[in-house]
Amino acid sequence: MKKEIVLPETIKECHELIIDLTRQIEQLQRRAFGSLKDRACKYEGPSLFDELEEEEHIAATAKLDKAINEVEADAKRRREEAKEAKRNARPEKYNTYGLPEEHRTEIPEGINVEDYDIIGYDTNRILHLVPQKLWVEVIKRPVLRAKKDKNAPSPQIIQSPAPYNILGGGHVAADLLSTLIVNKYCHHLPEYRQVKMFSDLGLKLPTSTVNNWIHAAAQVSLSSL
Repeated sequence: MKKEIVLPETIKECHELIIDLTRQIEQLQRRAFGSLKDRACKYEGPSLFDELEEEEHIAATAKLDKAINEVEADAKRRREEAKEAKRNARPEKYNTYGLPEEHRTEIPEGINVEDYDIIGYDTNRILHLVPQKLWVEVIKRPVLRAKKDKNAPSPQIIQSPAPYNILGGGHVAADLLSTLIVNKYCHHLPEYRQVKMFSDLGLKLPTSTVNNWIHAAAQVSLSSL
């Protein structure tokens, strides 16, 4: 905005105005191009750009306030959207479709059910978890000889074949090996943590053994391709 300058009516007043404006210009020159001391000195007097600086400050403040309001409104909108999405994603009840069910009927104690008619049921559905369990399968394969061949020089010997062994020695089953591999590569559970879990279940295993089992199972799988 262009500022209108009103000149004084007398020559003396014009001379005083020129002197005052000259001093302001000198002060601005010292602040802009003078020594560090002059530039560090805080000028408290009037300035040629007071009105312009005030207008720019008002405009900048208004622009900043507008930007702050827009950011706050956008943040509030995103929070509301996140809450709504979370609220919509939350199931009203647990989906247990496909899980096996065990049914039992609770009869009040101290009564003979034959004396009553059942006129309805109230059903409770409770989700359970069976903790992981380690166990050892002991397979005995008897060596059989026909009784008629008891004294024969070459008796017929019969025995069930040994179970299929994924790893040499047959001391670890496929279900345990698959659990180790799925825990490590699908659930990102390190071997040492799995060893700690097995220790809590009563099995003491070195981590190196678990690592050898996993690598051996991988070699067996790759060799069959």
